[in-house]
Amino acid sequence: QAPPHIGGAPLRRLRVLAGSVVASGPPGFADALVAAAKSYRPIDRLSAITLLVGQGAAGAARYEAVVEALRDEEWQVRVVAAKTLGSFGALRALGDCDGGGGGDVDRAVADALAEGLSDGHWAVRETAAEAIGHFPGAPAAHAALAAALVGDGAWTVRVAAARAFCRLRGAAQPHLSAITAACLDGHEKVRLCVAAAMGVLGAGASDSEGACLALMRDPAWEVRCAIVPVLGAIATAKCENALTHAMRWDSQWQVRQAAALGIGSLGRPPMASTAAALASAVQKDQEQVAIAAALAFGTLGESASSYFPELVSMLESGSRELRAAIRSALWQSINCNAETSRTAVESGLLPTHFAAVRRAWRVADSARRFTTKLGDPDPAQRRLAAEALHALGLTAVDALVEGVIRTPVDRFVDRMCAMRSLSCTGFLPIPLACSFLSEWVYTPNEKALPLVGLELLTLQRPQKQVGFNLQWAILRDGGGRCFLTFRGSETALDWIENSNLSLRRVDVPGWGVLLMHGGYWSAIEGESSRLADALAAISKDGPIERLILTGGSKGGANALAAAIWLVLRASEAKVPYYRELSVVVFGTPNIVGRGRQERGPSGAAQMLKEALHMHAPRSKSWYFLEDPVPGLASERARDVVNHYMSDAGGVVKFMKWIKPKAYEKMTNYLGEVWDVASTFEPVITEEHLSLPTQSASRREKFDASVHPQVNYTEALCRRWLTRGLD
Repeated sequence: QAPPHIGGAPLRRLRVLAGSVVASGPPGFADALVAAAKSYRPIDRLSAITLLVGQGAAGAARYEAVVEALRDEEWQVRVVAAKTLGSFGALRALGDCDGGGGGDVDRAVADALAEGLSDGHWAVRETAAEAIGHFPGAPAAHAALAAALVGDGAWTVRVAAARAFCRLRGAAQPHLSAITAACLDGHEKVRLCVAAAMGVLGAGASDSEGACLALMRDPAWEVRCAIVPVLGAIATAKCENALTHAMRWDSQWQVRQAAALGIGSLGRPPMASTAAALASAVQKDQEQVAIAAALAFGTLGESASSYFPELVSMLESGSRELRAAIRSALWQSINCNAETSRTAVESGLLPTHFAAVRRAWRVADSARRFTTKLGDPDPAQRRLAAEALHALGLTAVDALVEGVIRTPVDRFVDRMCAMRSLSCTGFLPIPLACSFLSEWVYTPNEKALPLVGLELLTLQRPQKQVGFNLQWAILRDGGGRCFLTFRGSETALDWIENSNLSLRRVDVPGWGVLLMHGGYWSAIEGESSRLADALAAISKDGPIERLILTGGSKGGANALAAAIWLVLRASEAKVPYYRELSVVVFGTPNIVGRGRQERGPSGAAQMLKEALHMHAPRSKSWYFLEDPVPGLASERARDVVNHYMSDAGGVVKFMKWIKPKAYEKMTNYLGEVWDVASTFEPVITEEHLSLPTQSASRREKFDASVHPQVNYTEALCRRWLTRGLD
């Protein structure tokens, strides 16, 4: 280890202490100190020189008094003078003692200290060598320091010179030859400090590769440890081989640990033989070495997949610290490139080059095993599984997606567990997260949440007798996002809300009249006070970073209506609930009425679209073309009804013959529905989804069986793996 660079806090305390002594004296006391430095009494000279460090800016003007003390007849005074000058240099480097003179003063002081390197007393030479390390702009003094490093008879002086080169950092580069020669010093403490100086130079010591390799055979294990970072920085094949040999065979575990970390610092994937040695160290060496070797695995990239079984076995059986190191290595090997494009991944992109990564790592069995453990009653096992799935990241996505698709809806807890396992990877896109929550809200269970790290803040169940007709929940994740999810149709009253197609007029100052679906808008108005109270409580300490409203079918329509309600109240709200709003809905009537005007944007409807685009830019309505529910509440309503009327065929003809008046009333009613539905326009961006592959071939133009949320979840999963969801 390189000796620690002299810290600012202790020096500042010294300066304040000495400065307070000086400041407490009468006027002219500082000048008196300079005079005292020439006293015939050694104790006076010692005290005066020490207190001069507290002079701050004025102290620089009194260098001469301290420099003169370097020639004092008492060696103790000369030692204190050298220390004082070193302190001045350190304080100037920290900006605490400018004093004027700049580099000229620094070089003058350093040159005086260089003269001290030829002092007859070893303690003076040692202190002078240490002090020169605080003056990086004095090349002449550095040359004298290099001579002392290789030629001084006292090992303590040579140690001090090596430590000074550590502090000088880049300024030591011109004296690499002297530092290299000192690698052969007979005293191990000198070699230790020389190795530390090499470590400061890092790759700059590449010309001394041979000397560095020789130090890996030094009898002192501390020296071998100290030279490891240099080999990692030089990073040649010879250096890698030396590190691998040390990790496998060195008798001292500290050296093996340092060698493993050195392999991890090569800056490139190691050779196959090195990777095999790392795998062996993870499994067989003592814990400190195994942890270092596991961390080094993170630099292997895709080649680490060859050792996946060994790493996974340690994920389940190793100590907590070792498991953490293996998780870190797996994450770095698998997901580091994805992490750099996390924004794209979260928005639903799995770039093409990640597919090769997923294929290279055969993790399906392990991913399924950890998914099972995610439902374990033991919290420790659940935590282990979640951490392991996070480490597997992108490599587990394919297997986990299939797990979600294959788990039937009647196994609710297992299906939520499968969803949660996919979220553990850290790469779940928002549309899929919303689809999961849109399934969960039908049977809300705090112990079976579909996303890892979610906290259920509010759950509102219907209270039909007092006019509260919606079921919704607010959940918060660890990233500052909140999800407000609404349940779709499940009761007769829900279907009455759906069928209330009469338009509701909403006066908006500056916009005009919005024409809203009567059923959905009335339902949100009835819930507005409770929604406002819940959101106000959540945002009392600051706005929600991103509020995402979601739901499927009627739940999506309620989410959209709630978003419109939030946008309309935004101008009136004293304290905003959120910084950004999003709406993500599925198989939903995505509508607002445009009135009697010609087809196209108009009036308040257009103002609403622009407001939603500003407040909720990352919003989308996903739908199947074959889903009749969003089709009924759109200009496609006539097509939907005609489709089902044609399916009815003979029944309709029979009704027309046997009950002509009833048939006439029915057609008139449908005509009114078509007339209103033809004025509906989409409010947020719509995107068509392809039906799940296994069922697409048998679908007709419209088919109500595609409407359940489970189909949207499967379609989104398959779309994510092939094209992305952005």
